[in-house]
Amino acid sequence: MNEVGDILWVLKLDRPGLKIYRITEHITKKSLKGTEDSFLLENLQNYKDRLYLSDLDDENSIIVQSSEEAKDIMKKNAVEAIERLINTSMETIEKRWGQKDVSPTKVEPKPKVETSSEYITLPDGTKAKANIKIPKDLLGDENVKSK
Repeated sequence: MNEVGDILWVLKLDRPGLKIYRITEHITKKSLKGTEDSFLLENLQNYKDRLYLSDLDDENSIIVQSSEEAKDIMKKNAVEAIERLINTSMETIEKRWGQKDVSPTKVEPKPKVETSSEYITLPDGTKAKANIKIPKDLLGDENVKSK
């Protein structure tokens, strides 16, 4: 049961997105038809946007009460969307270019090139970083400082 102050995480299924609401009012309406509970919500992103929980509760929305639940659903939806995109692309490759088994080639990361941090003293006394390896015998020991 929802209570005043509860935070609701609302995920839309028709497009990616997340909206966060807080229940600000619990309204109980008694009529000849019976008792009806409704909840007034405050939108985290837009304080002027106040709506009823019933406005969000439709077939295109998933309402959860924790960030972990929202995160799990969003991850699942993202994986499904990526798989659909890959499958559609594979079908297009097969139709257009006639290749059936297109397996991705693994790209090896480039090894890091270690550069030395050498600073030289210029004739005017300023220090500059040397991006290339300068032999010390060309500069003299007093002008080169390694870090």
